[in-house]
Amino acid sequence: MMKYASDNKSREKHFIEEIETIPQKRSNTKKIFIGILVAAIVASGVIVPVVVARQNEISENEKTVTPSEVLYTDARIAEARSLTAAAKATRSMSENIEVPITAYSLKVDGRTIAVMTSDEEMRTVLSSMKKKAVKDFIDAKAQFVEKVEILEGMHMRSELTDKEGLQSILSEKSEITTTHTIKNKETRASIAKYYGISVDELENQNPAIKESKIKTGDKLIIKYNKLPISIKFTVTETENRVEKFKKETVKDDKLSTSYKEVTTEGKDGEIKTTSQITYIDGRAVSEKVLYKEVISEVVNEVTTIGTNDKVGASLGKFSWPLPNYDTITSEFGPRWGTNHNGLDISGSGVYGADILASDGGTVILAQEDNSGYGRYVIIDHENGYQTLYGHCSKLCVSAGDKVSAGQKIAEVGSTGYSTGPHLHFEIIDNGTKIDPYPFLFS
Repeated sequence: MMKYASDNKSREKHFIEEIETIPQKRSNTKKIFIGILVAAIVASGVIVPVVVARQNEISENEKTVTPSEVLYTDARIAEARSLTAAAKATRSMSENIEVPITAYSLKVDGRTIAVMTSDEEMRTVLSSMKKKAVKDFIDAKAQFVEKVEILEGMHMRSELTDKEGLQSILSEKSEITTTHTIKNKETRASIAKYYGISVDELENQNPAIKESKIKTGDKLIIKYNKLPISIKFTVTETENRVEKFKKETVKDDKLSTSYKEVTTEGKDGEIKTTSQITYIDGRAVSEKVLYKEVISEVVNEVTTIGTNDKVGASLGKFSWPLPNYDTITSEFGPRWGTNHNGLDISGSGVYGADILASDGGTVILAQEDNSGYGRYVIIDHENGYQTLYGHCSKLCVSAGDKVSAGQKIAEVGSTGYSTGPHLHFEIIDNGTKIDPYPFLFS
């Protein structure tokens, strides 16, 4: 190609020189013509002579250029240089412009929380979350609480994250504020447990419920920390549970106000319970009992208190009637071919010792007769029980008197069928004489 241009050099030079010597008044026509001619020659691939003139060497009158000042170059080289500069500019611009690419977005309840180039890696992370949540439970099937979607679309590279970044996003909690409508049978404790907060936190956020009961339909404002995606699963569990006994109080108007005793000992029970339990983010938020099997019955503790503030009210228990003397010379049971119906209590120097009422009540008999008891006292405790005090040397009460437990009613003697000074003491249960010993030492 260069050879072709060289062969035509003298012809083209001569042609151009003739044009350039035309007076200035024809310069406009000359420029138009030269432009057309150069364009045609460039298109054909020939050498284009480029005229370079120093302005200060041009005649003011004729404005001509001498042949020795004409320089030549290949128009295609100039064009190539121009195109190279344009390409560099285009490449520079493209390097600064971000072009969207195909990627996958993870949406939770319609909100994008991460973008990745691989939907497979995204699914792997989500699947791993589910498996980790139920690893301690057999046959548990995990599911997301929120609506979780993976969508393909066009995204900028600046939006992208990797597998580790996604795991970090999914493990970071944020504070959530929600309105909770109270359902039937919900309690402060169950609501707080559902959201993973304490009852104190729940009440601090809703001061009104501190002073009033919560009701179905009431609304609470609750703030709590939550992961971007919550995992829920339900399992059936069977376990033996201890059922704690409850404490009960029973009032008895036949007993003195000074009476307060645990009349039934409490005992925990054991129950085998099968329940359906729902977990959210590892917290047991609800439980439905399917069935129970009683292993052992629970026995509630019962405390009886007296409400009778009158003199002579029974304490409901029997105290030792002869203080400072504790020798039993004859027990309840068979003796000398018959039954001895009480306890004989004695000791050195017992004669004349004070005999005290074993419990409060009303004196229904205070006398001496030939029954064998000598001088004796019977007290009705108005609860089905009576007590008898025999062989007294002196009586200190009369029939109809109200006496309190521990009050002096007589003195020890040896009247009636007696072999020496002692107290014969009986307890009568609804007309039947019973062994006093268990009542005195229970």
